[in-house]
Amino acid sequence: MSEEQDLVRGLVQGDDGAWKVLCDLHGKRLKTYLQRLISGTPVREWDPEDLCQETFLKLSRYRETIDLGNPIWPYLKEIAWHVFCDWIEKQKRMPRLSSLGLESEIADPSENHPKEVDRKEELGAALRRCIDRLSEKHHKVVYRHYLNGEQLVEIAESLGLTINQVKHYSSDGKKKLKECLEESR
Repeated sequence: MSEEQDLVRGLVQGDDGAWKVLCDLHGKRLKTYLQRLISGTPVREWDPEDLCQETFLKLSRYRETIDLGNPIWPYLKEIAWHVFCDWIEKQKRMPRLSSLGLESEIADPSENHPKEVDRKEELGAALRRCIDRLSEKHHKVVYRHYLNGEQLVEIAESLGLTINQVKHYSSDGKKKLKECLEESR
């Protein structure tokens, strides 16, 4: 049994020392992963340490669900993904619509006219509603690929899907979003 497996076993059994060592072992990698998720987005009040801590706290809270036969990193990464999504919701930021081919719908960022601001907010709200209507797989792939800029290969690995499945969810999801947005106009 590896050292990490011993630590995970200790974590599952409630050993605070094991939890601290796992935080030390994976903290830097987790922070890098979270920084990569957020890079290039217009962010307010971004503190990667907060998101790392929230991820490790959730790991501790849900330790009984950890599969002792598997490495901890994919599990941590999935928790971090959910923490990140929750954080994005709290930020109420405008999604990067240009990645969905909606450039013509986005006002010039230097334009602060109230009508343009309202239109952008309405489009962002409509896009969020449309994304929420997607199936779980479509939602995860579309959000991670088009809005966060993750590579399809990385998404496939983290979700346990083939690259062809992820390509299908990506293109099909994008098509469904465009149809949904056209209906909402």
